[in-house]
Amino acid sequence: MEPEKLHSIGRITKLHGIKGAVILRGSGELSSLLKGQKVVFVEFDGYPVPFFPEETEFLSDDTAIVRFRDIGSPVKNEELPGREVFLLRQKVRRKKELTFHDLIGYAFVDKRTGQTGNVTGVVDYEMNPLLQVNNGNVEFLVPFAEPVIQRIDHKNRIIEADLPEGLADINENAQDE
Repeated sequence: MEPEKLHSIGRITKLHGIKGAVILRGSGELSSLLKGQKVVFVEFDGYPVPFFPEETEFLSDDTAIVRFRDIGSPVKNEELPGREVFLLRQKVRRKKELTFHDLIGYAFVDKRTGQTGNVTGVVDYEMNPLLQVNNGNVEFLVPFAEPVIQRIDHKNRIIEADLPEGLADINENAQDE
């Protein structure tokens, strides 16, 4: 399944209890995204593997305890903490406003240097969110701020940016190493 057909809803942070449940932490809309879902996907070795939520308890809008069907012990869940969880993009009930996590999978182009890559993650600092961009050789962080991000084309899933001179130099030097 292609990554552009998936929507990241969060990450499994740790195991919970003796019945094989896990703690899932996501954005502030996790509860609305996860309610009623019959299948989620957990990434293993770059591939989405289906898991079937049997029981979900929401601790807050961004945290849930989830127990998956056919997994009744913590031993079977040992490899889950730290893994990202996805829904099929078509199953995501869209609000009018997108979240930063919706930008994962978008192509990234720096108009000034021509540097390209793909958005692989988001570091969601409250006052200064950062996009994680991987260009195949190196991963770098880009401030998600108006002077840097010039245009977002949601239809073609492309982010056009104008990286500040110092940041572009750091990224180019990291790529050369």
